[in-house]
Amino acid sequence: FKEGLPHLGIYPTYTAEDLAKQDASVPYVLGKTSMAAESSLTAQGFEVRFVGDPSSSATVSTQMPSSGTTAPKGSTIVLYLGSEFDIETAEVPDVTGMTVEAANTALVNAGFNMRATGGATENASAVAERQLPLSSTVAYKGSVVEVTFQVNGWSD
Repeated sequence: FKEGLPHLGIYPTYTAEDLAKQDASVPYVLGKTSMAAESSLTAQGFEVRFVGDPSSSATVSTQMPSSGTTAPKGSTIVLYLGSEFDIETAEVPDVTGMTVEAANTALVNAGFNMRATGGATENASAVAERQLPLSSTVAYKGSVVEVTFQVNGWSD
């Protein structure tokens, strides 16, 4: 049924409980060593990228996205160690009109994480209808970009 219903134009909708299984709250890891911070984040289902030397004694001084942010499991959390760094930013790419896979690839390649919304996210012909933050916005790398997908002019 799961594979046949989309052919009839019926797409899954997600309850708050379903979304909670797909997303997690980013834990507070400021002040922790790289090893302790990485352990906390991977336990919640996140990937980790360090800016600075994780083998040094420096602790986490900044994290992106910040603690308490809800992000899709598998997202990369950027951890800055010590105080000798510039927080990385990038321009958010325009993903409107792209498929779920193409939009995710474009955002990940630019250094962002994607949260897909809309009932059509599992449909291969779904395309991005809108995104927040908007394209051309300069944002911190590691931030979550919310993208809403639709099929044939209908969104959920």
